[in-house]
Amino acid sequence: MLSKLFSMFDNKDKRPLRMIKDHALYHYSSCPFCFRVQITMTKLGIEIEKRNIHQGSKYFDELKQGGGSTMVPCLRIEKDGKTQWMYESADIVHYLEENFPKS
Repeated sequence: MLSKLFSMFDNKDKRPLRMIKDHALYHYSSCPFCFRVQITMTKLGIEIEKRNIHQGSKYFDELKQGGGSTMVPCLRIEKDGKTQWMYESADIVHYLEENFPKS
């Protein structure tokens, strides 16, 4: 059901999305908090690699080992050789709005 809602926020003006490197969003498709982050990404015109933790154990295991929890959404940020794991959709939305304002 949420996947249908995602289509409402497609890049309708067809401008290329800005790919944000060194970031990955751990999620699963039926998570409403993940949906909140996805909406923000679309509004800002950015794309971040998405890692669905329900599509095989690789991303689930990465999230559990790296972040210490399997809660989603989780934004993995690689910066200056360090890895930061950011949980909580409100924190992720705030981070994205502050660091990647709409151009």
